[in-house]
Amino acid sequence: MKVKRSAISLAVISALSSTAYAQTADTNAGAGLEEITVVGSNIRRSSSFANEQPVQIVGQADFNRIGASQPVDLLKELTVNTGSRANDETGDSNGSSQINIRGLGFGSTLTLVNGRRAGISAISDLTGNEFVDINQFPLSMIERIDVLTDGASAIYGSQAVAGVANVVTRKGFEGIEVTLDYRDSNTESSSISFAAGQKFARGSFNVYGTYYTQDSRYRGEIDFLDERLNGNGNPSNGTLVSGTGSPGSYFRAIDDGKGGLTRDAATRYGDPDCLAAGGLFRPNETPANPNDTLGVTCRLSFFDQVSPIRDEQRAQVFTEFEWQVSDNVTFIHENHYSRNTVLGHAGPQFIGTGSATGGGWVIPGDHPFNFFIDDGAGGITYAGPDAFAANPTLQAVDLVGQFRPFGAVAAGDNFASFQALYGDQRRRTEFNYFRMVNGLEIEFANDWYAMFTHTQSTNRFNDGEGNSYIVDRLDEAIRSGAFNPFGTAITQPNLISPKDGASTSFNEPIDVALFNSRRNNIGRTTENVIEAIASGGLFDTNSGTVSVAVGAQLRDLEQDFSPDSLIAAGEGNDNSRDFQINGDQDVWALFGEAIVPLGDIAEVQLAVRHEDYGGNIGSTTDPKITVRVDPSDSVTLRGSWGTSFQAPTIRQTARAVSSGFIDDSCPNGVSASITLTIEGSPDLGPQSADSFTLGGVLRTDNLSFSADAWFHDYAGVIAPGQNAQSIVDRDCADGIADDPRVTRDAAGFIQTVVTSFENVEDVTASGIDFAVRYDIEAGGLGDFVLDSKISYLAAMEINSTIDAVGSRNFNNFVGPQPEIRANGSMSWFRDNHGANATVRFVDGYLNDQSNNAGVESFTTVDLQYTYTVDGLLGSNDTVFSLGVNNVFDEDPPALRKADANGNILTPDTTPIGWVDRPGYDDRSGVSLLGRVIYLRIQQSF
Repeated sequence: MKVKRSAISLAVISALSSTAYAQTADTNAGAGLEEITVVGSNIRRSSSFANEQPVQIVGQADFNRIGASQPVDLLKELTVNTGSRANDETGDSNGSSQINIRGLGFGSTLTLVNGRRAGISAISDLTGNEFVDINQFPLSMIERIDVLTDGASAIYGSQAVAGVANVVTRKGFEGIEVTLDYRDSNTESSSISFAAGQKFARGSFNVYGTYYTQDSRYRGEIDFLDERLNGNGNPSNGTLVSGTGSPGSYFRAIDDGKGGLTRDAATRYGDPDCLAAGGLFRPNETPANPNDTLGVTCRLSFFDQVSPIRDEQRAQVFTEFEWQVSDNVTFIHENHYSRNTVLGHAGPQFIGTGSATGGGWVIPGDHPFNFFIDDGAGGITYAGPDAFAANPTLQAVDLVGQFRPFGAVAAGDNFASFQALYGDQRRRTEFNYFRMVNGLEIEFANDWYAMFTHTQSTNRFNDGEGNSYIVDRLDEAIRSGAFNPFGTAITQPNLISPKDGASTSFNEPIDVALFNSRRNNIGRTTENVIEAIASGGLFDTNSGTVSVAVGAQLRDLEQDFSPDSLIAAGEGNDNSRDFQINGDQDVWALFGEAIVPLGDIAEVQLAVRHEDYGGNIGSTTDPKITVRVDPSDSVTLRGSWGTSFQAPTIRQTARAVSSGFIDDSCPNGVSASITLTIEGSPDLGPQSADSFTLGGVLRTDNLSFSADAWFHDYAGVIAPGQNAQSIVDRDCADGIADDPRVTRDAAGFIQTVVTSFENVEDVTASGIDFAVRYDIEAGGLGDFVLDSKISYLAAMEINSTIDAVGSRNFNNFVGPQPEIRANGSMSWFRDNHGANATVRFVDGYLNDQSNNAGVESFTTVDLQYTYTVDGLLGSNDTVFSLGVNNVFDEDPPALRKADANGNILTPDTTPIGWVDRPGYDDRSGVSLLGRVIYLRIQQSF
């Protein structure tokens, strides 16, 4: 019986056939005679030319097979990708996704759309590197993503150090396709996508769109985070516990000798309503009498202060248009708009400034809810409201309070009611992306082509967050009694002060609104690229035609960043300041390329590019040579060598500000989320690399096998001169916290850490990528396709002293570098049925942040079943897909700690702090979603 394959099944087989690291032609190339441009070259070739360069391909069929609902889902298909940050819990990039080939940094991978620059995000990573947010693309527009895994600066220019990711659109698609997707996991998400296209006598028009929505989740709603960070349900043992509570701790105010008041450190008194108001004590600090908290710190668990999985709404449209103006002139146009709104919870924010000398807030003795009195020995004791009601002559003393204005009332499940009272406090980040391409393609005699294009992309980001305090107004509200910082505001909201007989302890919204504002940061990046390329056959030889391409490019990049006015003035929640950034970078380039056939079995590709940045950066000339040899029809050998160049970014010459988790090793220090400021330098030099690859492909009727060895020598890498955690670790190495780069408040808690960008690191790395695919025709049982990819990292050294293989690399820029990353899948097709099983493996590595404790390997299994119904709606197919990703609900590996002797800490032996924050490696690309069950319906018209 003849086996019938659905359209989806055929697409899967087609895609799997192309994943063996081959240079693959456009799937719309008909019978293979149309000349097209593919990744790694500016020369138009027949689609019959393949296997020239190492390329990993993720195509439409892969999207369906893995149940992808957004581009970030595609990264797990790329074994060459490592170090992408998909879960940025406290930073700006939550909701975005980046390709990071070999883990050499976001700025080392150049992302293109149809061979042209895609435009960069308005935000940067912690190292100031620019990147392309691939989540801005509607999934329905992508035919495939070709990832070239060797250096390609000679072809494409700066940033192509580790390689190039080229997003190829579905140009030429005809008809209408609608896809509905629903998935359930730790959260719920859904999407609707469409693709529509029409060909005309002289052109074509396509439009694609996606609307995606996702619900948020607190840490407490993710079981493994609760176990690792929240004391497994006992917040007192949790890792995310602050020394600044709400309610907080109080000290007797004393004269600072300069006309102001400061705290008497020996008189600390935790708020007597600490526990009742949602605060906590550490187990070793719990007072014997909860009403007597002398010497005790009232702390706050900020475990549920933020939502690591945030609400997202994405609306995206991409259009492309071609029109043949005349017989030899074609106008091309692309238009892309994406709006991504990310909503997170902004709970009880830390506040590190204050009206007292050395930090903290002066609470006068006449504050209506200050019930602390002199204990007769120079200290303080808590009398309480009843004592003041019984004895009107009691006098409260001036205090210095250390507290957050709000605590548990603004976190977790309480957040909604808090917002209902005090207004929208959510963190709202909005990314608006616009890109437009206009160009002319001119066809000359003798198969010569010229392409003139102008690409403009603008990416804007607006990041706002509630619970941002105006410090002078907060000080005024405390001194006047309009704001009650004590626990009575929560435990006794209807309490009338016995001191004045009028004030109510509850903090009314009208009073809070005087000092509680929203901070707002705005950024914009605009890139204009003008490019002209001519290509064609130069002359014929006995071996064939020598083809060339020559071109010129002008790039203009502008970046603007405007911080919140309070932060810029140093009047925000802490003493850190951020500054406006305005910068531009102009680059012009000349480039050329030739492909020379050598007999019937070989050809050589020669390329060179000259780029000039001007100023302190200067210019660079980068060559590349690629050789392909076909000793037989079934064997292809290939190799390449070239140099690459990456200029300092505008942010690296200015500054980058972010937030991050720090473990404080100083006496009485606490772990905290702090502000990280990395100062830039106008004297930074460029980064450069030498890249070498050597490999080959073996093909038979049913088998395709490829292996490619690669080597990168990356020099002058720009990174923070010293890791922030390392600065903090050494700050108290002598028992004294005196490093000027670390700013602390009066209690000694870290507020900010400042480091600087430098050309600090040289990286040499090598490895081998393998791919194998095997087709099995099993008659009546159907057809099977076995496919696997393996990336093996043989060596990676940093400055010839650090072995980065098998390390988390917390203290350097390269990110986690497991020795092996592998995917293996088996697909089955019979009539209208299809099924797939995929196993993914990431090797274990060591946590260099904590005495090289082991981070376990991670294996997941995905399953999917597909059924195609003929003619359910009209004459076209309806495809139903039901799948489960991470079938066994595997949790991301824990960031375990080890002691100095290498013994692994456990929650039994070390209940507080047995894992590093954020509990998992957020640079490893793992998902927080757990088991994902999804249903997809795709209808064609």
